[in-house]
Amino acid sequence: MNTFKAGDKVRINYPESDWHDRICIYRYPNTNQQSDVQSHFVIDEAIPGDIGRWIQTRYLELITKAQPDDYADMSLEQQIAELTDDLYQVSRSYDAASKQRDRLQYDITFFTDTMRDVKDVEGWCDDGTNTIIDQLNNGFQEHYIEPYQQEFEVEYEITASVTYSGTHTVMASSQDAANEFFADDPESYITPEDLATEATKYGGWDHCEVEVI
Repeated sequence: MNTFKAGDKVRINYPESDWHDRICIYRYPNTNQQSDVQSHFVIDEAIPGDIGRWIQTRYLELITKAQPDDYADMSLEQQIAELTDDLYQVSRSYDAASKQRDRLQYDITFFTDTMRDVKDVEGWCDDGTNTIIDQLNNGFQEHYIEPYQQEFEVEYEITASVTYSGTHTVMASSQDAANEFFADDPESYITPEDLATEATKYGGWDHCEVEVI
């Protein structure tokens, strides 16, 4: 008994053949074969011209069964009439779905506008209204309502640092003494603020961070 049908997708499991492991399309059995070993004609769609091979049943593995042809027993006129009716039904379904989508969008827009109008008339606060809007948005699968916005003051703090290296001449008896004199009272020799400002003017900050407080 032949378990294959025309259009089935089959795999060739025949290690000795150069077609081993190919995925082919089943066409038909060899009905004229006299021996008990039946062969089947399969084609490789990757090769132009419907090139095929005769393969024995034991070397074929069914991968996907062909879908039944609903129009196989119909005349050409019947097929055209059936397809025309199917196309008409699809068109009607599409029109109905489009109208339902448009009505749904209208309802959502009407709901949003009405809610905002009532909010303004009743004097609902923005925070309370936004709480309801947030709950609605979390439940919606497609629609989104823009929440109310207002101005808020944000406090911030800037932390910045700059490094400036230079030299200054100090009168002293030794280098250690000069270093000590300078370290005890730097402002007597230089103006740190001016030098730091000059450093940022031409080189920028070494580190600058803004933090909300």
